[in-house]
Amino acid sequence: MTKHEKGLKETGRKFMLPFYVMKLTLKVSPAYLAVTAGIAVVSAVSPILNVWLTQQILAGLLSGEGNRKLFFLVVCLVAANFFCMGANRYLTVKQGVFSERFRDDFKCYVGERIMCMDYSQLEDSRVMDLKDRALRPIIDYGVLDLMLRETIPTILSSLFLMMGTAAIAAAGYPVLLLALFVMAGINLHFVNQTRKTKDETYQVILPVERKIGAYNGMTADFSIGKDIRLYDMGGILMDKIRRLNRTDLKALSAQFGRISRSAGLSSLLSQLQLFAIYGLLAVWAMQGKLGIAEYAFYTGIFLNLGTALFRISDKMSDLFYTGKFFSAFREFEELSMRKDGKAKSFADAPQVEVRDISFSYPGVSEPVLKNLSLTISKGERLAIVGRNGAGKTTLVKLLCGLYRPDSGQILFDGEQIGGMEGLSAAVFQDFKLFAYTLYDNVVMGRDEDAELMPIFERVGLESTVEGLPEREHSYLYKLFEPTGVELSGGNEQRLAIARALYRDAPVLILDEPTAALDPVSEEEIFHSFREISHGKTSVMISHRLSATRLCDRIVVLQDGCIVEEGSHEELMGVENGIYRNMFETQAQYYQEQQEREVCH
Repeated sequence: MTKHEKGLKETGRKFMLPFYVMKLTLKVSPAYLAVTAGIAVVSAVSPILNVWLTQQILAGLLSGEGNRKLFFLVVCLVAANFFCMGANRYLTVKQGVFSERFRDDFKCYVGERIMCMDYSQLEDSRVMDLKDRALRPIIDYGVLDLMLRETIPTILSSLFLMMGTAAIAAAGYPVLLLALFVMAGINLHFVNQTRKTKDETYQVILPVERKIGAYNGMTADFSIGKDIRLYDMGGILMDKIRRLNRTDLKALSAQFGRISRSAGLSSLLSQLQLFAIYGLLAVWAMQGKLGIAEYAFYTGIFLNLGTALFRISDKMSDLFYTGKFFSAFREFEELSMRKDGKAKSFADAPQVEVRDISFSYPGVSEPVLKNLSLTISKGERLAIVGRNGAGKTTLVKLLCGLYRPDSGQILFDGEQIGGMEGLSAAVFQDFKLFAYTLYDNVVMGRDEDAELMPIFERVGLESTVEGLPEREHSYLYKLFEPTGVELSGGNEQRLAIARALYRDAPVLILDEPTAALDPVSEEEIFHSFREISHGKTSVMISHRLSATRLCDRIVVLQDGCIVEEGSHEELMGVENGIYRNMFETQAQYYQEQQEREVCH
């Protein structure tokens, strides 16, 4: 494709932008689009009716028409104005209501799309940058709402007005019509210069404002609030924000000076337009080519036409300027969405077969897993061990369906499953809890009357829950409720395990499930592992290798491949084996630590 063809294609995309925005709005809020279109029609019809009825009244006065007809025309003029003003105000109020609802509906639309994205895309910095470029202007700056409330209605109403007035003007005075179109073209050049200046400034300030937003977020971030106060970081943060604000202001000040020149030339051109309309029509009136009524009529027609043309050029420039935001949003919309089939239910724990899979993270050429094959029998308890970076967590995320392998298959009872909903429950080392009640954190909307105390008892949370003011209906954290409670790190981990147990999925995955627990609590969880994993196909990752003795089989990962496999006893019998070396090193460390504690 040549440079000229690319330019034509890009111009075509810009002119099609209003239709894309209207299509997007139709998906999210059809009523908002209908009201916006109604405002555009009323705004276009009103001035034409006013000019035509005024001309009819003047013509009647000059020709000596009867009082009854003149009275009728005046009533029609007042009624038309009353109707148009009333309809416009009613639709504007409705538009304001729908606008508020549209913002919420649009955020839900975006949220649903994000939740349907592949999990691996959420870890891709390029995708997250695209999301920020696509959504920040639309949601934070209200670009889409501005287009729907002002830009597109103004363009539509001006187009309707231009077509009506141009048809009348062309029949009477085509030379003046041509002059107005030429002036509109020159004005388009000036507003394009303004758009270009805005675009250049936007490229400068977007990364600056992104940093400002990030630093402002840090000042109110509860998770890092302790560090900010303990290490007196407030001054550093505010200094960075002030410096960035000055950079932002400098770019905007430079933009203001350049835009002022273009705006001044555009204003001068609009005055020349008025001079041409009034002057030429006055000359033709003095030459006897049109009467007083016709002069008033055509003056109104050409003034409305000139206003429509200038508005179109101004708003089309705004449309082109905002087009780059929607180019990013289009690209964001075209990202691959998950299309999982309906999840299959299993009456018993399934056999899981990992068949020759490989996986690489986005933007990384070296695969994390390389042609890995593994079979987990029905109801088997499997431990996966290995050094940091061996691929353990990546493997369990593939088993959960969070990632898709680059090649190979993962089969459950011999079938490749489309949807993973309800098939597996997992507790990851970086688990997250929500500022909901303990009940909601466990049930997650699946049941309104679940009995959770037996599950809390299994994970050692029953005494903690019973001591809370609202028991399991107490809120976590103080984000939404001032009476919210803060659990210890160990109890938060127990709650995450309770959530996995409540799901009662046939496949249970525990990735460092006791990382935040003290040794005694950890031992309690490990001893209950056999009970909570009963009847399930279970996979556990733990750096505490003593826990692997509770599993039926152990696999050792290294550099994305399985290098050792067997029971604890079998692997301990391997001379110079990786598992044996890790286990003995860890046992020696704990023994030395215990001896030091005894000495003290």
